[in-house]
Amino acid sequence: MAQFHNQFTVRVKKEYAWLEYRDTMKACRALNGAAFKVYVYLSSFENGEEISFSPQAVGRELGIGLSTARNAFNELAREGYLRREDEQVYSFSGKQKL
Repeated sequence: MAQFHNQFTVRVKKEYAWLEYRDTMKACRALNGAAFKVYVYLSSFENGEEISFSPQAVGRELGIGLSTARNAFNELAREGYLRREDEQVYSFSGKQKL
Protein backbone atom coordinates (compact mmCIF):
# COMPACT_ATOMS: atom_id res chain seq x y z
CA MET A 1 0.00 0.00 0.00
CA ALA A 2 1.27 3.47 -0.79
CA GLN A 3 2.26 5.89 1.99
CA PHE A 4 -0.06 8.85 2.57
CA HIS A 5 -0.55 11.65 5.07
CA ASN A 6 -2.90 11.09 8.00
CA GLN A 7 -1.76 7.50 8.26
CA PHE A 8 -2.41 5.34 11.33
CA THR A 9 -1.05 2.01 12.44
CA VAL A 10 -3.63 -0.71 12.97
CA ARG A 11 -2.62 -3.81 14.93
CA VAL A 12 -4.65 -6.88 14.08
CA LYS A 13 -5.48 -8.87 17.23
CA LYS A 14 -7.79 -11.71 16.23
CA GLU A 15 -8.28 -14.85 18.31
CA TYR A 16 -8.56 -17.01 15.20
CA ALA A 17 -7.35 -16.87 11.60
CA TRP A 18 -10.95 -16.19 10.59
CA LEU A 19 -13.73 -14.25 12.22
CA GLU A 20 -16.64 -16.07 13.73
CA TYR A 21 -19.92 -15.96 11.84
CA ARG A 22 -21.69 -14.38 14.85
CA ASP A 23 -19.17 -11.50 15.03
CA THR A 24 -19.30 -10.88 11.29
CA MET A 25 -23.11 -10.80 11.22
CA LYS A 26 -23.15 -8.45 14.23
CA ALA A 27 -20.79 -6.11 12.37
CA CYS A 28 -22.90 -6.37 9.21
CA ARG A 29 -25.96 -5.16 11.13
CA ALA A 30 -24.12 -2.48 13.14
CA LEU A 31 -22.09 -0.84 10.36
CA ASN A 32 -23.00 1.01 7.17
CA GLY A 33 -21.80 -0.36 3.81
CA ALA A 34 -18.46 1.47 3.63
CA ALA A 35 -17.59 0.76 7.27
CA PHE A 36 -18.40 -2.92 6.74
CA LYS A 37 -16.13 -2.93 3.66
CA VAL A 38 -13.28 -1.59 5.82
CA TYR A 39 -14.15 -4.16 8.50
CA VAL A 40 -13.81 -6.99 5.95
CA TYR A 41 -10.59 -5.41 4.63
CA LEU A 42 -9.05 -5.31 8.13
CA SER A 43 -10.28 -8.86 8.78
CA SER A 44 -8.23 -10.12 5.85
CA PHE A 45 -4.94 -9.46 7.67
CA GLU A 46 -3.21 -12.05 9.83
CA ASN A 47 -3.26 -11.93 13.62
CA GLY A 48 -0.34 -9.90 14.95
CA GLU A 49 0.12 -8.00 11.70
CA GLU A 50 0.61 -4.23 11.89
CA ILE A 51 -0.67 -2.33 8.89
CA SER A 52 -0.36 1.27 7.84
CA PHE A 53 -3.87 2.60 7.42
CA SER A 54 -4.55 5.79 5.59
CA PRO A 55 -8.09 6.66 4.54
CA GLN A 56 -6.80 7.72 1.11
CA ALA A 57 -5.00 4.43 0.39
CA VAL A 58 -7.78 2.24 1.75
CA GLY A 59 -10.35 4.27 -0.16
CA ARG A 60 -8.45 3.66 -3.40
CA GLU A 61 -8.20 -0.08 -2.70
CA LEU A 62 -11.89 -0.42 -1.84
CA GLY A 63 -13.26 1.99 -4.44
CA ILE A 64 -14.65 4.49 -1.95
CA GLY A 65 -13.96 8.20 -1.60
CA LEU A 66 -11.57 9.77 0.88
CA SER A 67 -14.25 11.28 3.13
CA THR A 68 -16.20 8.00 3.01
CA ALA A 69 -13.09 6.09 4.09
CA ARG A 70 -12.49 8.56 6.93
CA ASN A 71 -16.11 8.26 8.05
CA ALA A 72 -15.86 4.45 7.89
CA PHE A 73 -12.73 4.47 10.08
CA ASN A 74 -14.46 6.79 12.57
CA GLU A 75 -17.56 4.59 12.60
CA LEU A 76 -15.46 1.49 13.31
CA ALA A 77 -13.87 3.31 16.24
CA ARG A 78 -17.19 4.69 17.51
CA GLU A 79 -18.86 1.26 17.31
CA GLY A 80 -16.00 -0.40 19.21
CA TYR A 81 -14.32 -2.36 16.41
CA LEU A 82 -11.18 -0.21 16.50
CA ARG A 83 -9.64 0.64 19.87
CA ARG A 84 -7.18 3.48 20.29
CA GLU A 85 -3.93 2.32 21.90
CA ASP A 86 -1.87 5.43 21.30
CA GLU A 87 -2.17 8.70 19.41
CA GLN A 88 -1.57 7.07 16.01
CA VAL A 89 -2.10 3.39 16.90
CA TYR A 90 -5.35 1.41 16.92
CA SER A 91 -6.12 -2.27 17.42
CA PHE A 92 -8.66 -4.35 15.51
CA SER A 93 -9.95 -7.68 16.74
CA GLY A 94 -13.11 -8.08 14.67
CA LYS A 95 -15.18 -8.11 17.85
CA GLN A 96 -17.24 -5.18 19.05
CA LYS A 97 -15.95 -3.76 22.33
CA LEU A 98 -17.78 -0.82 23.79
